[in-house]
Amino acid sequence: MIRPSFLPALLCLCCLALAACGARQKQEDTLFPKDCEKTYTFAPGNYIIEIAGGSEVVLDPLVHDFHLFCTADQARDYVLEEISSHRLPCGDWRVYVVGGSFRELAQPAGNGTFVLKRMAPLVDWVSEMPVGNLRYVEP
Repeated sequence: MIRPSFLPALLCLCCLALAACGARQKQEDTLFPKDCEKTYTFAPGNYIIEIAGGSEVVLDPLVHDFHLFCTADQARDYVLEEISSHRLPCGDWRVYVVGGSFRELAQPAGNGTFVLKRMAPLVDWVSEMPVGNLRYVEP
């Protein structure tokens, strides 16, 4: 049984917890980009064949960190930067549309970047042109 003398302390702890949750939510709201109509990522080019064939391609964040972007250009620029910095190998990388809203799929990963927080399907690809293949890299 809770003694009446502990009630004010318990009430203070509850208020502090609620205030912390509200502050955290406000901080997360400011971290997310405001106008993300679609969610984009990059992945190997062979997924296009699976998507075009009607197969479901699902990304699993437990298997790999999938970076998320608000625009296809941001995803493309990220791939090119990672390749030029030798953090990502050259190859047949493509930009894809991820099924779901940015807010429900993304979690902050630091330095203004976001990664996938739950499983989500690739629903379309952006271009037939590979990103990151040395033959196609723009100057």
